[in-house]
Amino acid sequence: MANIELMRLALKEIEREPETWDQSDWHCGTSCCFAGKVAMISGATWLHPLGDDSRVMTPDGRIMTVSDYAIEAMETDDTTVFPLFYSCGNDFDRLTRIVDGIEQEQQEAS
Repeated sequence: MANIELMRLALKEIEREPETWDQSDWHCGTSCCFAGKVAMISGATWLHPLGDDSRVMTPDGRIMTVSDYAIEAMETDDTTVFPLFYSCGNDFDRLTRIVDGIEQEQQEAS
């Protein structure tokens, strides 16, 4: 089951500080996309804090791409998160609707 709570925390962080969110880039110095928000909230750190490297160090010391780590942290798969991560045209409302949809699918499946 996907970690909806973590997804909601990422949405709250984006809403709280929208200037640190840029859906068009994994990590661009001072901003990042949804996957980057998930990674930071769950304890990962950027390998190159001021660069455009999309790799993070996980809390347990592994080096992963931000997307792979965020997928792992959210306990989901690439298919589920594709609309969250790879749609550069996503605005905040669309991200919220996508998370709502993931949650609804989980509830219907249980």
